[in-house]
Amino acid sequence: MNLDIYNNPDFVKKYFENIKNIDNKNFYDRLAVISLLPSIKNKKILDAGCGPGIYSEWLVSKGAEVTAIDFSAEMLKIINKKLGKKIRLFQADLNERISFLENNEFDLILSTMILQHIKDWSEPFSEFNRILKPGGEFIFSTIHPFADITDSTNYFEIEKVIEDWYDYGIALSSYRRPLEYIFRIIKNSGFSIIEMIEPKPENLDDSFSTTPWFICFKLKKIIGN
Repeated sequence: MNLDIYNNPDFVKKYFENIKNIDNKNFYDRLAVISLLPSIKNKKILDAGCGPGIYSEWLVSKGAEVTAIDFSAEMLKIINKKLGKKIRLFQADLNERISFLENNEFDLILSTMILQHIKDWSEPFSEFNRILKPGGEFIFSTIHPFADITDSTNYFEIEKVIEDWYDYGIALSSYRRPLEYIFRIIKNSGFSIIEMIEPKPENLDDSFSTTPWFICFKLKKIIGN
């Protein structure tokens, strides 16, 4: 269902127009993600699940050597139109092995607001460890485990969540998972946690300011697979 939506040209165009400014304060997880980044000039970086390339474009502007992957051909068209030969692009599904990327290839992997759409994180985390250089870093953001809690939620299970995007007239699926699962995957995949942020909106009067909607991690590769 999500692939059909993300490959719909009308949706992709409207989606990109709504989110294209990286410093848009409505997407306050971005401030946290950017704060976790090390020096990126001349670093080889993978933007995993890049969407229309908001981070990719920003990373290129800061002097990084960027590879971007996404499963939506329509999203990749937007990046290609904007960046062309300044970036390396691949269409790929993070549920599967990304065999076209080499072992120990990247200094840094960035994956923002995409992992919640993947039920089992074992494959992508194993692959990210494989393609990172020794000591390389992996920064990701996702929906906070407490964000989708309802009276019918079983917190300790991985549960599918259907979210209505009324502005677009669509429904998107994602997976809510317990914090224990996240920590276990991180450990079992050969990473250590450097930092974790639960970002809050800058406007403390915002109705969302007392709810943790996002969570961001900075990891370091400690072993290979």
